[in-house]
Amino acid sequence: MGKGFVGTILLDHFETMPGQTQREMMKIIENKAATRSTNAGDASMDIRFIVATHQDLKKRVEQGKFNENLYHRLNAIDLLVPSLKERRDDISPLCSYFLNKLNKEFKKNIESISDEVLSIFMSYPFPGNVRELKHLIERAVILADNTTIELQHLPDRFREKVPTGPLIENQQLLTLNEMERNHILKVIEITKGNKSKASELLGISRAALWRKLKLINAEI
Repeated sequence: MGKGFVGTILLDHFETMPGQTQREMMKIIENKAATRSTNAGDASMDIRFIVATHQDLKKRVEQGKFNENLYHRLNAIDLLVPSLKERRDDISPLCSYFLNKLNKEFKKNIESISDEVLSIFMSYPFPGNVRELKHLIERAVILADNTTIELQHLPDRFREKVPTGPLIENQQLLTLNEMERNHILKVIEITKGNKSKASELLGISRAALWRKLKLINAEI
């Protein structure tokens, strides 16, 4: 037996895995170890899987959209990471972290983020989660020509006037999914259908954008 392969594999958007691939995953997990042929002979592989989902996997099992046996085999340790909009207290320290990191990367000396920008971030739903926050700060660091990130360094959508005052009675409020859909469609419009640029602005991968657009088209 040759040298063994030991490692950890992270699988993102695991809830979208096709049924056939789910069954193949079950075989690997059931065997606990797989073998791989090399020039030196067979080598054992001992792999730990970490899977990340953006939907409720248990609910997808109940809907018959995900393999129940695979769900139970993978659900050894369940770690829920709330989205950024559910942990507003993390926004300010994350801003500081990204600012310091991006200052070094772009050789800039941005010292702070204005109170106005931080206030906007605290009320923004961040459909693109932490990646979107990082991209916004990255954009601002590149554009800033002084030591502070100001409103002018954010995309145009943040400079649009937001109506103030009491809500009109019976005014229709959007769900988070609807807000995300509208935001994605707006970015697609701004980028004139350029999926690579749109995914960059949204702070998500191109594959994730395609999946979201597929869901939006299905709903429409």
